[in-house]
Amino acid sequence: HLQNTDLNVIFDISDPNLAAETLTYAIINSIKINTIILLVPRSRRILKPWITIGLLRCIRNRDQMHLKLKKTPHNEILKITYTRYRNYCNSTLRNLKIAYEKSELEKAGNNSKLMWQKIKYITNTTKKKTSPIELLSIESDPSQAVDRINEDFASIGKNLTLEIMNSHNLDSEKQKYTNLSTITPNSIVLLETTENEIDPDRTWVEACSLAEHGVDVVSKWLNCNLLTLNLDKTKFMAFTITNSTKPPNDFKLKVHNCDQALPSPHCNCLEIKRTDELRYLGVIVDDLCKCNSHIELIFTRVRKLSWVFKKFRHVANYDLILIVYKAVCLSVIQYCISVWGGTHKTYLLPLERAQRRILKVMLFKPFRYPISQLYNECK
Repeated sequence: HLQNTDLNVIFDISDPNLAAETLTYAIINSIKINTIILLVPRSRRILKPWITIGLLRCIRNRDQMHLKLKKTPHNEILKITYTRYRNYCNSTLRNLKIAYEKSELEKAGNNSKLMWQKIKYITNTTKKKTSPIELLSIESDPSQAVDRINEDFASIGKNLTLEIMNSHNLDSEKQKYTNLSTITPNSIVLLETTENEIDPDRTWVEACSLAEHGVDVVSKWLNCNLLTLNLDKTKFMAFTITNSTKPPNDFKLKVHNCDQALPSPHCNCLEIKRTDELRYLGVIVDDLCKCNSHIELIFTRVRKLSWVFKKFRHVANYDLILIVYKAVCLSVIQYCISVWGGTHKTYLLPLERAQRRILKVMLFKPFRYPISQLYNECK
């Protein structure tokens, strides 16, 4: 069909873009006309790249023998024949899959990006990307929707600034700029707590008064610089060693905006919510400084990696397995370990067992393999 198409009109077009579109349309139209859709039956459809036509026939024979065995379960000859044939078929499938995955890793070579794509494909850890259907549906044309979203993101700082200016009635050009040096000669910084600041004889009431004074200083500094404290996201913890030394349940911390010289604890000022644990930069910090919640979170993540290494150990060498272990397992364990690593051994023991399990799976070691030998081999 493309040979019978008159393409001389393209040479008469002066616009190169229009000429390219005309040629592309002619090629696409010829492909559509000469394309035939064939329906492949399920029995002949190859779903995996390592499955061949002969292996597909082997799978079909295995399934047929299984159906015959279900109809005549007392046929011992058929049972033995099916068992041997099934084991042979499954073993062949497994070996072909391992050989295919090894070849895929070899094709990646020194390309680290392609290598990690193959690793995620082999271990079935590839995350499915969902298309932003809701964002693209705000306009009739997807390109117009993207332009509108980009415009909103580009103007978010400007709009926020205008809202702050309008809320503080800053109309003139001179009032739009705040001289921080005249309002606050020093910036707010958080310094390390010294021993002189710790008073063991101080009560929770005195601690609450000092904390409210510090929050009041921060709140005033924010107001002077056209900022606000988001109380919905602000929480506080009362750190103690035991549960018996915790403050009472009615212990409250308020952000005072009343004009009293000595704020009363019974005023109607906004309160800061109290919590027993808080997640900050991926680390769960609790008021007893035990870090057991954070260790349980790491334990759950590490334990789920055992099946990943169980599949990956058959197709990769030791050096590549060690790189993957350091990337996906050891990095999780060592993240902020200086914060939670000093807790009691009782809380660390489950995590240590989970790590040993990963190492044993990596090296094809039995369940009761000696720990000292395991650590020596993993160095």
